Amino acid sequence: MHWPARMRASSSGTRSLVIRCANGGTAARTVSVTLNGVASNVTFPVTGSWNDYQQMTLSTPLNSGTTNSVRIQSAGQDGPNIDEIGTR
Repeated sequence: MHWPARMRASSSGTRSLVIRCANGGTAARTVSVTLNGVASNVTFPVTGSWNDYQQMTLSTPLNSGTTNSVRIQSAGQDGPNIDEIGTR
C-alpha cells in the first residue's frame, strides 16, 4: 500500500491529520506515515469490518505556503482500508 497526498496550509502550526479507515482484521495494523520527510509508525485499531470506517486523528506540524507531503505505506504487513485523508 502506498498512498501519497499533498496538502496546503494557510499558516504554519500543528494541525490534526484525519485519516478515515477501516480494519476488518483480527488485529491492529501498523503503517508508516511520512509527513514532509519525517516517518513514524502508526497503529490502526480493529474497526469490526472492512466497511466500518472510523476516523483516526494524528497531531502533526504543517508548513504554510508550501505543499505538505503525506505518504502512507506498508510497514511490513497489510494496512487498513483508507478512503480519506484531510486536516482540521
